[in-house]
Amino acid sequence: MVYQQMSEGNCINSYLVPHYEVLHTQGTESVVEDIEEYIGIKGGAV
Repeated sequence: MVYQQMSEGNCINSYLVPHYEVLHTQGTESVVEDIEEYIGIKGGAV
């Protein structure tokens, strides 16, 4: 379900991959919050 939401919002290719250098240095909680915010901006819900 989470993967589906991330795919539908193009989160993986448009957010996670391009920003990997920064995201991998942050804590899990911070990255999850960023993903939730990104999906919310794109009109999805987590």
